[in-house]
Amino acid sequence: LVMKLMWLGRISRPDILVAINTLARHITKWSANDDKRAARLVGYIAATIDHAHVMGINDPPAELWLSLYVDSDFGSSPDMKSTGGFIIALQGPNSFAVILWGSKTQRAVSRSTTEAEFVALSTALFGDAISLLSVCQKLIASTLVLKAYEDNQAVLAIIAKGYSPKLKHLAKFHRINVASTCEAFSVEDILIEYISTSHQKADVMNKALPVSVWPHVLGLLSIKSVPVI
Repeated sequence: LVMKLMWLGRISRPDILVAINTLARHITKWSANDDKRAARLVGYIAATIDHAHVMGINDPPAELWLSLYVDSDFGSSPDMKSTGGFIIALQGPNSFAVILWGSKTQRAVSRSTTEAEFVALSTALFGDAISLLSVCQKLIASTLVLKAYEDNQAVLAIIAKGYSPKLKHLAKFHRINVASTCEAFSVEDILIEYISTSHQKADVMNKALPVSVWPHVLGLLSIKSVPVI
């Protein structure tokens, strides 16, 4: 069941990926509570069976850009590791189409929210976004740029300065990672901008959110009810 749900979450439903990852972490230590979680998730999928991504490209290639929304929680897993998530979309003034998304527990424990956010940004940038930018520049427009959207002001300050004394505890490998990420944003076709948490599309990719904000979350992801033909 979990693998089938994982397949669904990876190809068409980013809104259920965090719930699936929670179940996947309990595969070897399944309990009655996990049965309840699985039943609730399947019930949600059944209730939203008519939901799908509504994508639209209504702008010329010259007005499009590649968006990277990235976010992280802080020490939410039992072993105190943080979870990073991202969403990559082709976007324009009147266009939005999700291309790729992901959610994954970070390999090392972060000592601060800023560090967790920076690791999530670096992982998504070098793991998927830059290579996808190269493909889109060849297929869509050579002038296409990548815009990363970050809701942590401290991360933006580190990118602007190239270093932060708050991260001086990092090992050599991680300091190199910080330097390479800052260097990536120094080129003209990779940009970073601040976005408020309420408009951060990747917020749903790393933690469970209250039911009260769920309609807003689906709206950010452009997941809507569509008529079944």
